[in-house]
Amino acid sequence: MIPTKVRWEEQFKIRLAKAEESMDLHDIIKLLVVRKILRNTKNKQWKRIYTEFPIGENEELIPDIYVEDLKEHSVICYEIQKQCDDKYILEKTKQYSEVNIPYFNSIDLIIIPTKLCPKDVTKISSWLDTYVC
Repeated sequence: MIPTKVRWEEQFKIRLAKAEESMDLHDIIKLLVVRKILRNTKNKQWKRIYTEFPIGENEELIPDIYVEDLKEHSVICYEIQKQCDDKYILEKTKQYSEVNIPYFNSIDLIIIPTKLCPKDVTKISSWLDTYVC
């Protein structure tokens, strides 16, 4: 489903969770991933980055970070998860493989497990290099 009206002024807007303490690490990772994507992109006009952006036929999937690459006609969805076992990965992979986004050739899913995240905030950025190209 194509959004009826795109708010271009909110193209890089980041939605943070409520004031729950358990979501702090989640929001830090989300912010760092978006910053890494922007930093690694030379020509930012070819990227659209959204957070908590509903996708799918009935908008049933809401990835934490949704990235459209207009030049490559591809989509990358990032899921930041605390509980991430094999069953969850298979289920999410199947859900995302069934999604059809008009005008885009492929959709990729990258799951970032917060269990493996270092506790030291200064090391999180270098740890995320394995998930963000």
